[in-house]
Order: sequence, then structure tokens, then C-alpha cells
Amino acid sequence: MTNKKEEFNDFKEPTTESKILEKISALAKQIELDFSGAKTTLECFYSGAAMLDIHLNDRLFVMAYFPAHGFGVDEVGEEDGFNTGYNFNTPDFYLATKKLNQLIKSAPT
Repeated sequence: MTNKKEEFNDFKEPTTESKILEKISALAKQIELDFSGAKTTLECFYSGAAMLDIHLNDRLFVMAYFPAHGFGVDEVGEEDGFNTGYNFNTPDFYLATKKLNQLIKSAPT
């Protein structure tokens, strides 16, 4: 990680890439607490990018973070192959978590 400063709309405060990865890690733990049966996997890359996978009720949700582009959030369907895009993109951590929460809540229990 570079700990390079990045501007994020998350409460309008500048933060480092390492802080963003800490926030994503905390989010993963919170999802497991809030959604019974949810299993999360967080993979962090040397570039500062991260991929959070959430498995819940035979569904897969993803939140990706790319330092140069921000966040991508989507659900991966059974028939979906490798995709180069996400249905929801934002530079704002708060908006990305809000969208992820909406997607997860749409999962049947």
C-alpha cells in the first residue's frame, strides 16, 4: 500500500488507502453480524485495491475498491461470468455501503 492521500466524499474528509481498507474490513465484520448466515471474504491487493465478497442464501454480492476509480457494487448471478463492470459505481464509501446494504436486504431469507 502506498498510503497516498485520496479524496473521498465520506463525510468530506481526506483519508488514506489504508484507512479505506480498514473501513471495508469493518464493514465485512458488520455484515456478518447484521445478516444471519452471511459469510464475507476480503481480498486486499498490493495496489491498494480490494474485493469484498458476501455470500448469503446462495447469492453473491461484491464490493470492489480501486484507488483510481472508487467503488463498484453488484450482485453476481449464477450465470454471470467474469465481468469488467459493476451496476453501481461511486467514489463515495458511504454511498457504496448504502447500495450494498440494499442489495443484501433484497436477498430472500
